[in-house]
Amino acid sequence: MVEKQVNRGLYIEYKAGGPGDMPDGFYELYVNPRQQDNFAGFFEFKYQSGWYRPVFTRAVHRWFRDFYGQATGHRHDIYHLVLYTRGSTSVLLNDHTCTVKAKTLYIASPQEFHSFTPSSAYTRHVEYLALFLNIYDRQRHHLRLPFCQLLSHLAEKDVPSIEFPVELPEPTFQLVHDDFIDILHLLLRNPEHKLAVTTAFLKLVDHLTEFLTCSQEGAILPEHVRAIQEYLLRHLDRPVSVAELSDLVYLTPNHLVRSFREHMGCGPIQWHIAQRLEKAKHYLIASSWRISKIAEETGFSSVYYFSRMFRQKVGLSPSEYRHQHGPG
Repeated sequence: MVEKQVNRGLYIEYKAGGPGDMPDGFYELYVNPRQQDNFAGFFEFKYQSGWYRPVFTRAVHRWFRDFYGQATGHRHDIYHLVLYTRGSTSVLLNDHTCTVKAKTLYIASPQEFHSFTPSSAYTRHVEYLALFLNIYDRQRHHLRLPFCQLLSHLAEKDVPSIEFPVELPEPTFQLVHDDFIDILHLLLRNPEHKLAVTTAFLKLVDHLTEFLTCSQEGAILPEHVRAIQEYLLRHLDRPVSVAELSDLVYLTPNHLVRSFREHMGCGPIQWHIAQRLEKAKHYLIASSWRISKIAEETGFSSVYYFSRMFRQKVGLSPSEYRHQHGPG
């Protein structure tokens, strides 16, 4: 089944089924401008003497149950940002064949020889999210910076160059995965909501910048801090106590809180609440759930408590945040 429509000047194609008989809930989304006026991007930034506009020209959530054959590499002026969420296969980047698996981030910069679709002779159960980003100035000249240099400029801080693909640790993967989903849902439901797309894109920039900077600086967290982070991210649907975490990593509560704060800048309970609120922001953008349902899914005992914490941390009520940043 293929449905096609023109949604506010953008062409959207939704495929249920497709390669490998994709199950319900998986789709392939193409956001392709139909008119030059709609190819304006969602914000501008200055680089050297030009003003440049990022434009998402395609977004894909794809699942291969079975794949036979060999992918063909190619070059162009578009950034490919691909997050693999399931399975394992081989892909192409520059002169190398790379192995990717769940939690792997693959990024191809303009004019890099690449193919992020499975290139091994036989692949099973591979799933990925992909964003296609085109950046050009007002005269339609493309920006061809390597991706890490692009991040440096957008984040206004030094970001080291690394080789992709790279495997993301669990906390970073969860954040980046939610960013991808937010952008994809915004493009699907309301591509012209430029403020929301800008917010989601810059949040992705921040998360990738933080990860790449910390990785290069060797900011390796102690094993017990990583274990606590991963445990908290697996339990965003309920509160977690310090006593529970203490039993998990065999540290006294005082030692645990002091060590976590030393490395993360806040205590584990505060960090957990912040992650639950980030998940709530994701639900407010990417779902049509009632506020009460979102409060329940993120472990808050009442809508009142959830709304109070949300306003305290975000500066807006959940309804106001959805109105300002959601797809409408």
